[in-house]
Amino acid sequence: MIADGFLKNVKELLLPKDCSIPEKTAAAMRDWEAKGGRIWYMKGHKPRVLESGKILDLGKPADSLDQFGKADGCYYTDHGDAISKYDPAKKSIEMLEK
Repeated sequence: MIADGFLKNVKELLLPKDCSIPEKTAAAMRDWEAKGGRIWYMKGHKPRVLESGKILDLGKPADSLDQFGKADGCYYTDHGDAISKYDPAKKSIEMLEK
C-alpha cells in the first residue's frame, strides 16, 4: 500500500511497534520523508528491514501517543478528504468525514 502511493495522501505516518518493512516499501518511505513527510516510531521500537532484519534509519522516536491527538487508544491519519481511525483493540479501521 505504501509503495503504491498511499503516502501522497498523508503528512505523518506512525509505525506500529516492532514492525518489519520490505526494502521496496522502506525506499518509498525514505523518499517521502526526504520530501517533508514525518515518520514516527514508538521509542525503543525502531523499524527493521523485512528481508535482512537490519534496523532502518527512518523517522523519529515518539515517547507516547499523546502527541498524536486523542488519548483514546486509537490512531488517526488525515487523508485530506477524510480521516481514518485505527482501533487496535477492535482490530478495525473506520473512515470518518472531516
